[in-house]
Amino acid sequence: MKIAFVNPNLSRVVGQNIGLAYVISSVARQHTVKLWDLTFHARDYQEYLAAELQTLRPQVIGVSANSFNFPGCLKVAAFIKKLYPQSLLLWGGVHPTLMPEEVIQHPLVDALCVGEGEIATLEYLKGLEQGDLSSVAGIWYKDKQQLIHRGLPRAFKDNLDALPFPDWSYWDIARYLQEELFFAGGLRHLASRGCPYRSTLCSNAALSKTSPGRYYRVRTPANVITEIKLNVQRYAAQGLKSIFMSDDIFGLDAEWLKEFCRLYMQAGLNAQIPWACTTRVDILTPHWAKTAAAAGCLMVSLGIESGDERIRRAVYKKEISDEQISNAVHYLKANGILCHISLIVGAPQETPATINKTLRLAKTLNPLTSQYIFYQPLPKTELLSSISPDSLPAASPLTYLNQPLIFTPHLPKKILFRIKRRIECERLVNFFKQGIRQQGGVFFLQLLKFFLSLRNFKKIIARDLHIMTNLEQDILFSYGLKRWKIHNRVK
Repeated sequence: MKIAFVNPNLSRVVGQNIGLAYVISSVARQHTVKLWDLTFHARDYQEYLAAELQTLRPQVIGVSANSFNFPGCLKVAAFIKKLYPQSLLLWGGVHPTLMPEEVIQHPLVDALCVGEGEIATLEYLKGLEQGDLSSVAGIWYKDKQQLIHRGLPRAFKDNLDALPFPDWSYWDIARYLQEELFFAGGLRHLASRGCPYRSTLCSNAALSKTSPGRYYRVRTPANVITEIKLNVQRYAAQGLKSIFMSDDIFGLDAEWLKEFCRLYMQAGLNAQIPWACTTRVDILTPHWAKTAAAAGCLMVSLGIESGDERIRRAVYKKEISDEQISNAVHYLKANGILCHISLIVGAPQETPATINKTLRLAKTLNPLTSQYIFYQPLPKTELLSSISPDSLPAASPLTYLNQPLIFTPHLPKKILFRIKRRIECERLVNFFKQGIRQQGGVFFLQLLKFFLSLRNFKKIIARDLHIMTNLEQDILFSYGLKRWKIHNRVK
């Protein structure tokens, strides 16, 4: 059967969709697969899709949707249905999984997958071929009379090692490696799925209830290393410069991390290519940092969320202390690992005073880069349920643009946007401070080179709202990458 998958990213934010990449690799073992990736076709997606539909008439078109891109997904789906009404649209991703009752009611949705899609999609296609979808777990679909059939829940895949690796040959990977918003030149890998923690900010608690079985699962270190080695061989010539472990929490188990690092070094990868990850401050010990650094860890991202300990613990239910945060950053710096921190601003229970604490903490920690994320009401989160409906935006427009969306008596619109301008100024000051500390006078030459680049000039003309992140990646992170390579060459 012929099936096309759409990555309906119209945001102009470049990021690898590793979930869709996994599904494509699984389905491609038994079917003819085509990827229509709109990441680099945000402005001409209609012309692009029209041309693709002329050359391939797939029986099924898979749509990868999250809560941020769902409105854009509907635009894309409407265009496809207009040109090719006989196609079946199968929706998957986080948003259909969290909101299946809402999504299945939409006339542009013929079927949806609740939960992980690698096996469910294969069984859905097999059911279509055999004319019987009644026993396909994890699939909801409409029959010819538009009656909705809700399949039984599909258990989380327990043995992640059994899944095929994402095949990035379907993607314009050279361009992704050049233009990825975070960890420039990095290729995403997942060593685990799910998260054992239950922060009120994110949807993990709700996602863990969408399927039976263990939500948090980890691949074996040997399986992850095999994938990394394969990708280094395949994509080094296309601009692969680093490995990004995009787990929610990497290295949660100290023995797992120890074995991963041992195998990374045994394969000689620690002298070839560095890696970066995200982890929690309360698991980051001196031994964790020393082990990771010896195996080629270049950067670690830490989710601090707030500089106010009451907000972290009582509101976000993130049980980490100021001391743990300070120690974790110190351990990273002491072992030569670059540090990035992410912070949430403007949650409903916040005040200007708690946000000031967050800004002061960021200054004290002095990481290489900081990301300030304005709170957005993600579906099915505990924090969302605590918000007064009057505070919610009417259309609930989650956005990649990182704009304030929720306003309260303590944080009215005027105050929040004033805080946003302050954050932008402080981020710019930190960029210059870190750049000069890192590179001295060479920093200003790199800055000039950045703005003389045609690609970056076009972004500035187009008022790209992520230009600050591009500056940090192209100048600060890339310099750290170069220093890492020089250091390893000397060794």
